[in-house]
Amino acid sequence: MSAQDQHSSEPSRRLALRLQLAGPIFVSLAAGLGVGAQVYGNVGLRTSLGPTELMCIAFGLVGYAALGAYAVWLTVSRGLGSPNPSNERELEQRVAQLSSALESALHDARHDPLTGLPNRGAMLERLAHAIAHARRYDHGVVMMLVDLDRFQRVNDLFGNVLADRALREIGLRVARVSRASDVAGRLGGDVFGLVLFGAHGIPDASATVTQLRRSLARPVRIDGRDVVLPASIGIAFFPTDARDEHELLRRAELALSAAKESGGDCIHFFEPTLHQIAQGEMEIERELRLAIERKEFVLHFQPQLDLANLRVVGAEALIRWEHPERGCLAPFHFLSVAERTGLIAPIGSWVIQAVCEQRARWDAEGLPRFPVALNVSAEQFASGHVASQLRQALESLQMNGNEIHCEVTETCMIRKAQETLDQLEELRQLGARIALDDFGTGYSSLTTLSKFPIDVIKIDRSFVSGIGSDPKKLSIVAGIVALAESLGLDTVAEGIETEDELALVRDLGCARGQGYLFSKPLPVADFELWVRGRAGSSEAPV
Repeated sequence: MSAQDQHSSEPSRRLALRLQLAGPIFVSLAAGLGVGAQVYGNVGLRTSLGPTELMCIAFGLVGYAALGAYAVWLTVSRGLGSPNPSNERELEQRVAQLSSALESALHDARHDPLTGLPNRGAMLERLAHAIAHARRYDHGVVMMLVDLDRFQRVNDLFGNVLADRALREIGLRVARVSRASDVAGRLGGDVFGLVLFGAHGIPDASATVTQLRRSLARPVRIDGRDVVLPASIGIAFFPTDARDEHELLRRAELALSAAKESGGDCIHFFEPTLHQIAQGEMEIERELRLAIERKEFVLHFQPQLDLANLRVVGAEALIRWEHPERGCLAPFHFLSVAERTGLIAPIGSWVIQAVCEQRARWDAEGLPRFPVALNVSAEQFASGHVASQLRQALESLQMNGNEIHCEVTETCMIRKAQETLDQLEELRQLGARIALDDFGTGYSSLTTLSKFPIDVIKIDRSFVSGIGSDPKKLSIVAGIVALAESLGLDTVAEGIETEDELALVRDLGCARGQGYLFSKPLPVADFELWVRGRAGSSEAPV
């Protein structure tokens, strides 16, 4: 080629390079938009940020991508003015580097940084592709979700660094049981997903589930210790359970929730009743939010008696919902929904204030003085505000903390153990006594007693009911009472309903008791009449 021809072809070459560069630049803009959408879709649904703030984040990412692309354009354009071969090679290298960087950025935007597996957004895309393929070729798709049970305990015991190593190991195990055509990913936290292509119902999924459970059953080595991480598994099928990827994922999540509510470490397949239950819970959540605004909650009180002389020595406050259509609802109708939706925080705060106000009102009215116990859930302790809320209520009413007892379960003390311990110590400093509720039904009772500031053990009603006809229950209650005495703790027997049960728990040395034999939980006015009646009785009849 002559020099003249080479010179005349140079503009064409520079134009080609500009077009080659334009591709990565537009990809960078698309990447910015994609990341922004992912922030809005994945983060926005899980945070308290509003649409305006999240869209600002999205457009900020787009602007950042555009600014970077413009800077690269200027940098490369400066090298296009001269036909120097070294400039051309430098230009080609910069284009290649930019393309590589963008490919890496796109990969990072679609993959979990901890495990390297596809993230939630990428899993949904591949699930959509699997469903489109299934429609075309008339086969099925399985969506399988895996959630590690009580993984928070691993975080509490070993710290985030070692817990992350355990998550990486679990991610590898989930990926290894998948076939080449399947997709394994991490949807967030300790939840992993597995999409099975070309599957038809339970038989096709069973082999993979069996391999997965066998793999997860092997201990994970953490800080020199073998730790078993049981997992719950929820499974849904296309097309029998859902019409698209979003609905299929939601159905798998419902199945997973059912598995966890069944006690964990099990498999649950989606069934239509789960959808009906979920719709019912959504309606309860909506009505609960209105109930909080309308102040539809009330307190009922159940007396606690000294079993030696049958005098009132305390009371347990129990929340009720005065539903405008369904009447007075007990906690089991709504508290589980309140805990799952975060509404337990405002409800629990109301209970603390209402109990203190009621005790102060009784003091002013001359009702016999005895402490009132209120129940505190694990979710309330997780918020970190229980002690401060009680302090504020006591100070506003000029009350002593010893007029309030706090009943907690072992679950409260296992989840975020150190934070719970700190709050229990604060409650003790306020003068409140701590009662361990439902003792014996958890899985770390002795550890709980040795580590946490407990004053009272409440013997669960499941051990008291029918104690006269079951030698095992008799032995369990006797053992609990002896253990409490050796530790200097008081005991309260729950659910006493017959004279025989009363006589037995009293003979075993249990100090206090409550149950329908004495009184069911009563509204405030009825409870006051009941207490005044017993205070005026010379024999304190049952």
